[in-house]
Amino acid sequence: MKELVNNWNEKHPDYQLVHGTYSYIVDGQSKDMHMLTIFNKDNECICEYKGEDFIKLYNTLEEDWEE
Repeated sequence: MKELVNNWNEKHPDYQLVHGTYSYIVDGQSKDMHMLTIFNKDNECICEYKGEDFIKLYNTLEEDWEE
């Protein structure tokens, strides 16, 4: 994940892609939510992807990275 994020950031210098996780509890079970957030140069959040949107964006970035 770190290499994918770094590669994207190198190709898009006007933005910063950040991967993060946070934990939460559902029915007594600890779960982790992964997020990808894109910031502009002013550190304003442009968009945030989590859950199914995270998986879709991750797959797209991974395909671009492999090319």
